[in-house]
Order: sequence, then structure tokens, then C-alpha cells
Amino acid sequence: MMNTSVSIVKFCIKPYTIKELSVIYNMCSRTFRRNIAGIQSQLGERKGHFYSIKQVELIIAHMGRPYEIVE
Repeated sequence: MMNTSVSIVKFCIKPYTIKELSVIYNMCSRTFRRNIAGIQSQLGERKGHFYSIKQVELIIAHMGRPYEIVE
């Protein structure tokens, strides 16, 4: 029997790019964009390449807090 545990990723709320958020959530950037497509109207426009702090908070509320499973 394998022992698996869930570890919470330390996560600082700050402006992030799609690439940075996709790495934190452990998925490719294309999949990440598809996952947040449903809340795009709530998120609004990015500032350059970055999501603002409020937008990152909305993404966390939608997708949950990032974590990783360690075997």
C-alpha cells in the first residue's frame, strides 16, 4: 500500500502571468486558460501580461487553493 499525502503549496498573492499560474497549478498554460474561461467575464482584462491581485483572488476562488500530492 502506498502512502500518499497532500501538501499545500506556499502561495503568495501577487500579480501573476498565465504561465506562472499554470506552473503553480501544475498544468499546461493551454489547459489553465480553458479552466478559467468560464470566469473570463468576471476577470476582465489583464494589465499587460499580468493578472492583478483581485483577479488572482477570483482565480483561486474558482479553482481552489493550489496543492500537490506527494507519494
